[in-house]
Amino acid sequence: MDRAKLAEAIILQALDDLFDSKECLKSVEFFTGDGFARCAEMACMDHQRKVGLLDVVSRTVAFVLKPGSSDLRVRGRRNLPGTGRLPGVMGKC
Repeated sequence: MDRAKLAEAIILQALDDLFDSKECLKSVEFFTGDGFARCAEMACMDHQRKVGLLDVVSRTVAFVLKPGSSDLRVRGRRNLPGTGRLPGVMGKC
């Protein structure tokens, strides 16, 4: 398996993990940390694809969170459910 396919597989697994209560927080850490930026670069994702995927992630996190619960906090960053923004993850491609 080449680097691009491996990076895509990691991203897809992180998306799937958003729906697993035991893995959700780790997945959010992946998307809000360096993990997603690095994998997106290895997968040669352009800016538009990264933004689109992060929008899906943000909407998914908002859906998975129960109404009335507080925002997820990961590494001191605030996730903004429903806004389409996950700060600090956009890399150059």
